[in-house]
Amino acid sequence: WITPKTVAFCLCIFYVLSLIPLLWIAWYNYPSADDYSIGSDCHQVWMATHNVFAVIWQGIVRSAEDWLHWMGYFTSNFLMAIPPSTFGERWYVLTTWIMVGMLSFSTIYLFHGIFVRLFHADRYVSLSAAILVLIASVQCMCPQGRVEAFYWYSGAANYVFVHSLSLLFYGLLIASVFDKGKKRIWDVVVACLIGFLTGGGNQMTALNVAVILLAVTGIIIWQKRWKKYGILRIPMCFFYSGFFLNVAAPGNWVRAQGANGMSPVKAVLVSFYECLDRMMGEWTVWPVIVIMIALVPLFWHMAEHTDFRFPCPLLAVGGGFCLVSAMVTPSVFAVGNMEAGRLQALCYLMYVLVLALSVGYVTGWARKKQEKAGTDGIS
Repeated sequence: WITPKTVAFCLCIFYVLSLIPLLWIAWYNYPSADDYSIGSDCHQVWMATHNVFAVIWQGIVRSAEDWLHWMGYFTSNFLMAIPPSTFGERWYVLTTWIMVGMLSFSTIYLFHGIFVRLFHADRYVSLSAAILVLIASVQCMCPQGRVEAFYWYSGAANYVFVHSLSLLFYGLLIASVFDKGKKRIWDVVVACLIGFLTGGGNQMTALNVAVILLAVTGIIIWQKRWKKYGILRIPMCFFYSGFFLNVAAPGNWVRAQGANGMSPVKAVLVSFYECLDRMMGEWTVWPVIVIMIALVPLFWHMAEHTDFRFPCPLLAVGGGFCLVSAMVTPSVFAVGNMEAGRLQALCYLMYVLVLALSVGYVTGWARKKQEKAGTDGIS
């Protein structure tokens, strides 16, 4: 009776039950700081008109003003301008539900794309792996990070929500390659929209996505596979358009005048140290280690159904470390540290995701090596 479906069902039940305390606490949540200052314009429009479309338009206006005079991440500016408390303080409870729900959905969707679409694995095994990663992401996050990641709307919308958008974007890119007909058109259109919004989100996530897309482009060119993956050019262009608008915003220079950051070279070097220090001291706690061990048999099972050989595992793991370090770089460059809880939460979420995928890559490599050794022994 222990089947992939049963295991996935039990893990889903466990994950939902583990969320009950977090969601229950949300009933006592209330707005603070930027929720009032950034969200005041939309709240006043709502009180005057009770028109949702007028509120949305005011959010766009506020986003454009911030793009010109404060910060370039127009997607985050728009999201922060319309907190749930815009429609009444009691609605602020939705903050935690929105962030946890978006993170959960995007992680499951991405894992389905990677393991079911790319590697032809069982969908229930993929779901089990995604749920374990979500347990590590939500329940093992440091308390300071969890507060600003799930309970403070302005910080969560800027970082956790945009991070979730990036995961959806990756999943849609995979879907646009494998789907056919009208479904592919739908995938590409939605990927273009999500990609543009991700490019206009917080610059830590946007930089990471830019690096990953460059790496993917390099691999496709090296393998001469544009005939199969050429459809990806369209959503990639939309992402980079949003990213360019983000980094080229006049408001970035305004805010930079009051910041005390580092030189670019020093910021990169410090990012590697900062990432390694937090990996060893704060992020790799024993529950995370146990969850990563639990992922091994799932990845071992999934590797059976793919012809991919998982070459150069050390290079893949090293690339993952560089990717998490790159997530640290923008904050170190801009303000000289990443002490804010929302920044720690974002980097931790990326670390858990990259760590899980690295464990999967190494496990797949080990399985293929064993299969090759068994084949050679028989022959």
